[in-house]
Amino acid sequence: MSNAPRAAIERPVRLEIEALCAACQRPVGLGAPVLRSACSACGEPVELTSASWAHLFAEIDEKSFDLPPTDHDTRVAEQATPEGKLVARYTMAAPSCAKCRAEIMLVEPGTDDVLECAACATKMTTFQVPGWLRTDLPTAMQLYGASRDSQASATPFWLTFQGTPPVRGEQRRNVIQAAIGPGPELSGIPSRPLVKPVERRRWEWYVIIVIVGIIVAGVRECGRRAARSTDRDRDNAVESTP
Repeated sequence: MSNAPRAAIERPVRLEIEALCAACQRPVGLGAPVLRSACSACGEPVELTSASWAHLFAEIDEKSFDLPPTDHDTRVAEQATPEGKLVARYTMAAPSCAKCRAEIMLVEPGTDDVLECAACATKMTTFQVPGWLRTDLPTAMQLYGASRDSQASATPFWLTFQGTPPVRGEQRRNVIQAAIGPGPELSGIPSRPLVKPVERRRWEWYVIIVIVGIIVAGVRECGRRAARSTDRDRDNAVESTP
């Protein structure tokens, strides 16, 4: 078993997902996270939102983060949609061949390829999750055995997660902030927004420059007066000499 931190390990999850058709109220199998499909029973469109998918997978991501890799129980997650709901049955399991059930090795996230089963040569597609899902849920990484089109399909597929679930990360930040509390504040002095030192002291530099100028001018004037006084004393001394 790997000793790497849980957040660093890819967590593959096997998924069977259905949406409810708003027209005929029948379940519609979905072979991939798609925003639009069609009911196989009545043909009516089934609309889904990126937020519904993100919330569904965020719940699965958070719960799978706490499960050991040896846990193979099937669980259920649900998410309401504008026209009904998404229902996911998920199991912690690596991708496996649809024909012989041999395990398929994970690839680097972001890979777009067709994988071949080492045991029976059955092929399986793998590609990165859609960009709209990655934007809402950065821990969602790679799809295995998922459909590339929006046609209804009851075929299971796999999704890998990697990293700390956003909800768990937010909880940790809240705990840390609650533990350390707000920053120190001087008693009796109201807090005020910080002002950049350059902006706050600019007028002081102007005053200093003016004062320095006055001092320099005064020193020069004193020097000139002292020089004139010395010249007069010298002239008087010459005239008084017999």
